[in-house]
Amino acid sequence: MNDTLMALLKLLLNGEVCSGERLGEALGISRAAVWKHLRQLRDFGLVLETLRGSGYRLQNPLQLLDKRYLETHIDPGLPINIKVESSIASTSQFLYQALSSGAERGPTALFAEHQTQGRGRRGRVWQSPFGSNLYFSVAWPYSQGVNSLEGVSLAIGVAICRALNGLGIAGVGLKWPNDVLFDQKKLAGILVEVGGDVSGECFIVVGIGLNVNMPQAVVIDQAWIDLRTLSQGRLWDRNQIAVKLLNELLPMLNAYSERGFEHYRQAWHSFHAYQNQPVKVIVGQQQIRGKCLGVDPSGSLRLDTGGGERVFSGGELSLRLD
Repeated sequence: MNDTLMALLKLLLNGEVCSGERLGEALGISRAAVWKHLRQLRDFGLVLETLRGSGYRLQNPLQLLDKRYLETHIDPGLPINIKVESSIASTSQFLYQALSSGAERGPTALFAEHQTQGRGRRGRVWQSPFGSNLYFSVAWPYSQGVNSLEGVSLAIGVAICRALNGLGIAGVGLKWPNDVLFDQKKLAGILVEVGGDVSGECFIVVGIGLNVNMPQAVVIDQAWIDLRTLSQGRLWDRNQIAVKLLNELLPMLNAYSERGFEHYRQAWHSFHAYQNQPVKVIVGQQQIRGKCLGVDPSGSLRLDTGGGERVFSGGELSLRLD
């Protein structure tokens, strides 16, 4: 998003009606140029209303992410470099490439108001309309090797649930391996990518998408919910949510290679949405039915099929209630 477009957006943030003439004067551009830039804002997923004879306004007021607020409100002593971008292809893709090339070395959190190529597990698109939700990735280096990170995506889910509980949001649950649910609808997703040596220097990139104030016009191919809906219309402060998430997530990542998943396993089961429920695991064209027993010490899914227990450890499979 260029400077003029961002300046235009800031004039509209509070949801008040602004005439084309007023916007043009403030930006030093023509009415025709204002109209062109307003059309570009719509391309970012922003919903603009045109009021004949009055002007334009955002359908919903926006609050932008504030880098300084994030830096000054996370717990002191957490070693993290925070970045905020208005628009980016993918926060995870950017950080993965940066760590792979050596452009970034230390712990880094990258937030974006908008993603053009946001992605979820199994190559799915993660819808990322501008300024509506939280889209961020955290990169963290380790020296104990990729094998020391077994089960980390599940521990990340625990950290997210604890953060949401800390915000007064009860009733959130976890679906193996990487979904945060509320009322069996997807509230947040986790995407974990690792790079580096199996037993030496390596890094992890944790991508998190949390639905906060999702526009109803966005088309998503699964049942979803956002914080505004589950809290009866409350407009949430995304900066406060981001701080709460970082304050739970960063200490967990910092200690994970020493603690391992077993430290978080009991907590994971306390949030598990499918515990002892009939489920089906879909692997390609095959469906395996059984009772979900939770996870083993490595974070693999345990399934009682009636004829014995089977264990699943990720890959190209999906889990559903039966």
